[in-house]
Amino acid sequence: MISSDRFIKSCKYISIASLLTIFMITGCNDVTGEAPETTIGNEGVVIARAIANRFPARSPGSSAETATGDLIISELEKIGFEPVVEEFSIGESTSRNISVYIKGMGFSEDIESDVASDDYESNIIHRKAIIGAHYDTPISVDDLEEMSGYDGLHSNASGVGALLSVAKSIKSKSYGYDIEIIFFGAGNLDFAGSAYYVDSLNESDIEEIDVMYCVDSIFAGDKLYAHAGINSIESGKKYIRRRKLYELSDVAIANRIDLRFNESDLDVDVDGDGTDDVYREITTNKSDHSAFDAVGISCVLIESYEYFASAYADQIESKNPFFGETGGMIRGTVYDSSEYLDEVIEEGRLEKRIKDVAFLIVNALEKGIYR
Repeated sequence: MISSDRFIKSCKYISIASLLTIFMITGCNDVTGEAPETTIGNEGVVIARAIANRFPARSPGSSAETATGDLIISELEKIGFEPVVEEFSIGESTSRNISVYIKGMGFSEDIESDVASDDYESNIIHRKAIIGAHYDTPISVDDLEEMSGYDGLHSNASGVGALLSVAKSIKSKSYGYDIEIIFFGAGNLDFAGSAYYVDSLNESDIEEIDVMYCVDSIFAGDKLYAHAGINSIESGKKYIRRRKLYELSDVAIANRIDLRFNESDLDVDVDGDGTDDVYREITTNKSDHSAFDAVGISCVLIESYEYFASAYADQIESKNPFFGETGGMIRGTVYDSSEYLDEVIEEGRLEKRIKDVAFLIVNALEKGIYR
């Protein structure tokens, strides 16, 4: 068995929470490993359906968007958080970002000396992980007249449900990361909430963020996917900016969760520079991660879709013929309806997707940082 001293020196940084576990294991000769926890509660599923049922047309700046935010705040308070609410302008109206912050234990920086510094805190650094999803819809009350049944369960009540499941799961745990969970307003107005958040960051804030996990429309698409940010195609940055994607995949494989990458390998000008890129492990779909992506932060977008197609233009959300009239698209269409989706999609998919996504993120957070 490798000694704890040698193990620590083999890593540049290691989570303090992980250190405690290592010392416990290496200090005992007879330790039986336990299977990882694989259960996430049903609360996220219940809230996703409640949001869709009570506030179907929660367009940016609407009273329904405000009411949805109030419900999210109430649920976070029930878990034991004190949410922070930031209001921002969108034209003549306003929207809100709602967030909770969990201070991490930090990470121990490896030092060259065999003797640890007496000033223990001087060897600790803090890094941040952000988890985000928007809670609004592109559909207003006026639109409901022509879109009977629409309620945005797929986009993006399902993502909100997953974030609340993460919040509940990590409330009583300790992590190396400082963790911020953000429910973004006005996502359907060019992702105004996440753009507002990123615009408020200075260079030091940006440097501190190790990863941004974004959850969007995880219910009705054919398969569950995870993607790295477009910034990962920058020369020499592919591996470092896709590490968090690969870590999420490691969790999925270890726990037999069906998580896919976009493996189309098509030639697509992803970043609009006039040169084709390899369209693999990334997507051109935009969401609340896009503003973070634009400033060089490593991102992981989790969504449901169908990327298995011979041409870029043929990639859609679902090949299910029940979505044929919209060309296989569900977000922002009349098909994003609880009643309709429950009829044409197998029973239990919403619950499984929300729980799987929450589990993936919670366990990816435990992997800590690597430099």
